[in-house]
Amino acid sequence: MQLKDNNTAECTESQENSLLEIHDYDEMPPFFMSLISRDNLWAFISSRGSLSAGRESAEKSIFPYVTVDKIHDSYGITGPRTMIRLKGNELWEPFTPHAAKKPDLERTLSKGALGNSICFEEKRIQDGLSFKYRWQPAGRFGLARTACLENRGNQAVQLNVLDGIANILPPGLDSRMQANSSVLTDAYKQSELQANSRMAVYSTASGITDRPEPMENLRANCAWSSGLDEAAVTSGHRST
Repeated sequence: MQLKDNNTAECTESQENSLLEIHDYDEMPPFFMSLISRDNLWAFISSRGSLSAGRESAEKSIFPYVTVDKIHDSYGITGPRTMIRLKGNELWEPFTPHAAKKPDLERTLSKGALGNSICFEEKRIQDGLSFKYRWQPAGRFGLARTACLENRGNQAVQLNVLDGIANILPPGLDSRMQANSSVLTDAYKQSELQANSRMAVYSTASGITDRPEPMENLRANCAWSSGLDEAAVTSGHRST
């Protein structure tokens, strides 16, 4: 996550020269996009913000591998979500599809000409605030999301930001388990925030089985964040 006002540098470290943009994309029916990678990473992203992604095949998913309609309906359940508390206790949730868009909001969806980056942006005309995030492949590190909150107005703004990603899967949950044994797999899932770090580890308590037999699991998926050193990092929907 990055913050930017009129006195600081550009919001993103690297800028695309060739972008394909759709303004007010949220006024269209939801649609699907693929993210191109040079290695075995795959990602399919809904214009509503939810997604499915993984390595090699559906059997190595990072986010649940489900049908298109379920991905469209998964905003707030799978993928990124941002909530910003403004002055006067006003809550701004960029990109939310569950409420009518206010007239002073502008939304833009852009994709790099090479297909290896997808960017969502929402602007508030009345106070000059803008929030955007970009998905890009990150080689051996998997999938990277860069987020930026920018103040383009002339007044300082005090706010609180909650930003995160939901429903990251532990390894070993193939598409059959996700479709037929989702409640059973939920019982095995575990996540923990590493002490003195900004890394979360997602794994299963053991190999998944409904039989009384030992089955060890030594693999895990990891997620971490950088930027905003003063931010508090937590895991779980109910944390405050």
